[in-house]
Amino acid sequence: MNDFQEFDNFDDRDEIAIIGITGRFPGANNVDKFWENLRDGVESISRFTDEELLAAGVDTALLSNPNYVKAGSIIEGIELFDAAFFGYTPREAEITDPQHRIFLESAWEALESAGYDSEFYQGKIGVFAGVTNSNYLFTNLASNKELIESVDALNIFIGNEKDNLSTQTSYKLNLTGPSINIQNNCSTSLIAVHLACQSLLNGESDIALAGGVSIAKLPQKSGYYYQEGVLHSPDGHCRTFDANAKGTVFGDGLGIVVLKRLEDAIADGDLIHAVIKGSAINNDGSLKVGFTAPSVRGQREVIAEALALAGVEADTISYVEAHGTATPLGDPIEIKALTQAFNATTNGKNFCAIGSVKTNIGHLDTAAGVTGLIKTVLALKHQQIPPSLHFEKANPEIDFANSPFYVNTKLSEWQTKGFPRRAGVSSFGVGGTNAHVILEEAPVIEESSASRPWQLILLSAKTSTALETATANLAAHLQQNPDINLADVTYTLKVGRRAFEHRRMVVCQDLDDAVKLLQNHDQERVFDYHLQPTRCPVTFVFSAEKSQNYNITKELYEVEATYRKYVDNCAEILQSYIGFDIRNLLFCNSDKVAAANLNQLALFVIEYSLAELFMSWGILPEAMIGEGIGEYVAGAIAGVFSLKDALKILANKGTQVKLNPPRIRFISNVTNSWITDAQATNPNYWNQILQQNLKLSDSISQLLEQFEGVFLEVGFRQNFSKLTKKHVLTALPENQQSAVSFLLQTLGKLWLFGVNINWSEFYSEEQRHRLPLPTYPFERQRYWIDAKKPEPDNNNNLVSLVKKTDIADWFYIPYWKPSLPSVKLDSQELVTENCILVFLDECGLGINLIKQLETQKQDVVTVQLGDSFTKIGNFEYIINPENHHDYDILFEELIRQNKLPKKILHLWNVTPVVEQELKLAQIKGFYSLLFIAQALGKQESSNDFEIIVISNNLQSVTGSESLSPEKATLLGPVKVISQEYANINCRSIDVIFPLKNNWQEEKLIENILVELTIEKPEKLIAYRGLNRWVQSFEPVRFEKTKTEKPRLKERGVYLITGGLGGIGLVLAEYLARTLQAKLLLVGRSTLPNKNEWTQWLSTHDETDSISSKIRKVQELEKLGAEVLTIAADVSSIEQMQSAIAQAQQQFGQLNGVIHAAGIPGGGAIQRKTPEEAEKILAPKVKGTIVIDKIIQNIELDFFILVSSNSSIVAEFGQVDYCAANAFLDAYAHCNAAKQNRLITSINWDTWQEVGMAVNTQLPERLQELRRENLQQGILPHEGVDVFQRILDNIMPQVVISTSDLLEVFKHYNSENKTSGLDFLETVNSAKLKYPRPQLSNDYVAPRNQNEQKLVDIWQEVIGIEKIGIYDNFFELGGDSLIGIQLTNILNKQFNANLSVAKLYECPNINSMAKTFNPIEESDKNSFEQRLNRGQRRRQIKMQTH
Repeated sequence: MNDFQEFDNFDDRDEIAIIGITGRFPGANNVDKFWENLRDGVESISRFTDEELLAAGVDTALLSNPNYVKAGSIIEGIELFDAAFFGYTPREAEITDPQHRIFLESAWEALESAGYDSEFYQGKIGVFAGVTNSNYLFTNLASNKELIESVDALNIFIGNEKDNLSTQTSYKLNLTGPSINIQNNCSTSLIAVHLACQSLLNGESDIALAGGVSIAKLPQKSGYYYQEGVLHSPDGHCRTFDANAKGTVFGDGLGIVVLKRLEDAIADGDLIHAVIKGSAINNDGSLKVGFTAPSVRGQREVIAEALALAGVEADTISYVEAHGTATPLGDPIEIKALTQAFNATTNGKNFCAIGSVKTNIGHLDTAAGVTGLIKTVLALKHQQIPPSLHFEKANPEIDFANSPFYVNTKLSEWQTKGFPRRAGVSSFGVGGTNAHVILEEAPVIEESSASRPWQLILLSAKTSTALETATANLAAHLQQNPDINLADVTYTLKVGRRAFEHRRMVVCQDLDDAVKLLQNHDQERVFDYHLQPTRCPVTFVFSAEKSQNYNITKELYEVEATYRKYVDNCAEILQSYIGFDIRNLLFCNSDKVAAANLNQLALFVIEYSLAELFMSWGILPEAMIGEGIGEYVAGAIAGVFSLKDALKILANKGTQVKLNPPRIRFISNVTNSWITDAQATNPNYWNQILQQNLKLSDSISQLLEQFEGVFLEVGFRQNFSKLTKKHVLTALPENQQSAVSFLLQTLGKLWLFGVNINWSEFYSEEQRHRLPLPTYPFERQRYWIDAKKPEPDNNNNLVSLVKKTDIADWFYIPYWKPSLPSVKLDSQELVTENCILVFLDECGLGINLIKQLETQKQDVVTVQLGDSFTKIGNFEYIINPENHHDYDILFEELIRQNKLPKKILHLWNVTPVVEQELKLAQIKGFYSLLFIAQALGKQESSNDFEIIVISNNLQSVTGSESLSPEKATLLGPVKVISQEYANINCRSIDVIFPLKNNWQEEKLIENILVELTIEKPEKLIAYRGLNRWVQSFEPVRFEKTKTEKPRLKERGVYLITGGLGGIGLVLAEYLARTLQAKLLLVGRSTLPNKNEWTQWLSTHDETDSISSKIRKVQELEKLGAEVLTIAADVSSIEQMQSAIAQAQQQFGQLNGVIHAAGIPGGGAIQRKTPEEAEKILAPKVKGTIVIDKIIQNIELDFFILVSSNSSIVAEFGQVDYCAANAFLDAYAHCNAAKQNRLITSINWDTWQEVGMAVNTQLPERLQELRRENLQQGILPHEGVDVFQRILDNIMPQVVISTSDLLEVFKHYNSENKTSGLDFLETVNSAKLKYPRPQLSNDYVAPRNQNEQKLVDIWQEVIGIEKIGIYDNFFELGGDSLIGIQLTNILNKQFNANLSVAKLYECPNINSMAKTFNPIEESDKNSFEQRLNRGQRRRQIKMQTH
């Protein structure tokens, strides 16, 4: 076929069917009630009493204010949710935005209303939706600060972030098509419909959910303050197009439509509510009064485009659902735009009705567009146009008389004029994005075909109570719809509903029969089963028992086409062998006894044809058992011989047939065991079966018990059930009962027991249609965190986080100030109750310290570096510092020796040589401290620990020291360990060695010993000579630069690592804009060749990360820059050498370097692996060393290291990120004075729009809840200003803080601050408890005081009532964060020191109680054993007397 022929054959019908609708609207919890209200002209805007408003927390003063409007448009039950159904824990449900929750439930209902189960649908289902900002987050959750701080912020982000609405729905419902969140204010949901249509037409989706949800304000029962000129109505009424229209009422609502290509919907038997003929979207651009103003041109063009794409003339449109916000400006513009669009093709007047649903329910914001669409679809279905309310006199700016439109003010029959009913739906968003959809009434569909005389109804639910509700709902629906097609009902229930554990099946003959059975639950015809989550394989059983009445299968032959096909096939084959049509025997009413061989043949035909019927329905046997002739059926099904050969043997027409090893295993009648290939392929074996008339032996009972699942007698009932206790089902009845009815009952029972059935094949001979039936009966409970009123803050320790307005005041320089020497204690006071653990250095400092400690009778344990764990003396050990297991073994050994230390002196970073090999420095520093903390975290000790890390040449105190920046990463653990472990304090002491064996060395040792006794020491201490120093920060003013571009060159050459994102990109844009610089941007992503960019952008959407980077480079080039982008690992010397060489060859000599590459950290120390930490450390640590080595001979104007103030004020979960940035700071100090090197490390505060704080797993506004200073963050233009000022004042390290750093630092070092774990105690601050979920074990109550105490704590923390002693923590919804919270509380309550790891060993109350009181438990057990022995002795005595 050539291109022209293909074009001629192209089907350009772009129609989309609406096959499902669901919605929740003010005054209507479903679309049926919504239509009733629309039809009857009901206004569903609520009026609130003063009592209701006061109860909601409205200020009393507002109630008497004439501009306060006591009205709102609300939906009921937003606090309710079926959390268990969707796999949410109670806590997750509570912290999830109710908009997300009701959208999720409604998405499920929408698919069910369309008759689809996403689990078995073969195509791709997309989701296109939008949601309003989370008022729940900012009003309810944020006001509960303790709650916010106690739960995982990632879960808050998942449950409240607008971006997650569609994707969370796709995740929970397992939808694999595109999942796109749309955010365009009022037009959001109609745009979602348009994009969903495009996705269907493009083939990306096969079904699409489109819609939106909005909860306008919280609390719901609150009014609003009217201001003239804004969108709100002054009286709580929406008077669209009326002269008195002054605004709208914003309200709550949700709408979802299910869409499908029309031709597919027709082919698949879907119920089509209406057809989308065409749709269009556009934007007004800037040619209008203002950003929020509407535009005649924009609206006209989108309507005209939609009409053109739909291929219909304007005069065929007989109704328009208007946007209709009822504003004096917006209404006339909308009518003017509509008129111009229609007048392009028609001059007709007043032929088209117009209205707006906003007059009924107000403006539903992100759900407004789809609500108007649903209203119009319902009007098309009912062929009536509902009234638009509150219209009396037209807005004087609207000339309806000379327009195609009239306001429809009463319920009207929707007349036709020789063409289908059509309508237009408009939705226009603030910001100018407009959408218009053309609808047409559904086409006439071919009626359903005839069906079986009996029907199988299947119902299921996740709970027994929900199953009862589902049954009642279906019965009521059938009663209310007496003309409904029962076969279509049963079809929809099978193919359009998920199968859950609680199951029910009914076989009925007609609608009345169905209703009676559903209502009366006749136990002989209604069967229930609670399915356990196990496999249910099927074993076919073939009998040798002949029937007295084969005619019973005649109904099957007439009704089931597949059965008939195989019976006919067998009959035709046999006719050639025996000259007799076996069907004459099968369907004969005669009582005459047939010849034996004919009986065998008849039985074979029936059983073989039934087996093929079951297999056609997807019921495939995993094994088979055949008795006598039945084993021949098993052999034929297993492929041992063909059907023709099997019949040939049975008809005594020869034994020379081809025999094959069986494809399905079956049991041999001869051996009562599994048949072997040798037996199956031996002709004598099959002769033996026929000649000996073998029966199944009782001896196979033991073998049968090994089977899982269900046994299916594929034929008439036999005595097989006597051989096994498993489920045994039979295909054919024994009496005159309908064979079809009995077979359906058997099929239904197979489904009950968990057998998957191919329902599409079951209905393959019928033309069925999906119907909208009652959807799943969610069992909703209240999951709600009430908003707290702001309380006056009397805490004088809180840090001031006010952003300083003058950027010059943001700068701080680190410096060290002298600190008074600690008071010398008596030697006796230096002795601690426990031993001291010393990690010995190689310089002798540790040895000298030990000598002094031993003179004071202090127990000391030493640890040296080595290859593996070795005990070399009583209290002397060697460990491999790289092996974290060695640390575990060490502390376990110390516990066994009763030598667990309270103080740990870590001296591995005291070295004889200043310059350290990088890897070794990390092993002896950062990783060693990480492993020590992890080992201590696993111990169950009530001790408080202190780790004192002693190093040399780490800190730049006087500015004249030689430094070892490689050691600086140890500051990460030093600062973060105490944030994550409530019982571990960690600090750093840096020294410079005096000369050996002089009085200054003795003084240093004395000072270190004194530091061991200080109760409240500073985190960082340094000794230089006789002086003790502590770190502080000096505020300095960096005034605006005198030169516009300090240290910068026009068209200069600059390397920026991490230059395509975050801070690096901001600075790249600045250099491009001001210098037209030549930029080498190094990152992790590989971009395609430049000549491929246009093609790449045209074939990838805007969300593609590579496309985003390409566009960024293009923007830089538009600013005048020359850009070279290279993908390279900054920690690789080879890759970076290549990149810089390529840049210098293309651009010339480098003038400056900005090292901004980095990866955000995250994760608690206890679960941190070396591999995870290395990913964070490498770009900043190795990357800096690599770059510096390459550029060491280049005279740069500057070398900027992008650090973070997290190296100063470290946080929970940031051990590696803190360490990496501490290295940058130390490296700058070490190298600043070398070779006139202009190097500086900038400790940036949080940036608002870019940077690590934004790009970590948590978005900005959720970090804002946990760290209030994010809202005070640096904006990009402010960051550029800071950069300019620093270039004018180069120094080794500059700290940027938008708020008072001294206050922050003071709070950070304060003993009264809230630690990283203390705040976790208020986990379930609302004290809400939810019912115990369905678990894998039964409830067992606590048996003693200890267990009861644990139960009380668990219930408070997890928020679930009636926790049993065997209930698994993780099955109850616990996770690692909740585990930290729980163990922290348990340790305080029981004066213990459980590690979080203990929860994995003891995940229930029973095992945990033994941990806290093992002796009592042991005594109790022994007592119970003695008691049992005593009882047994008494019983024996009584029996002998």
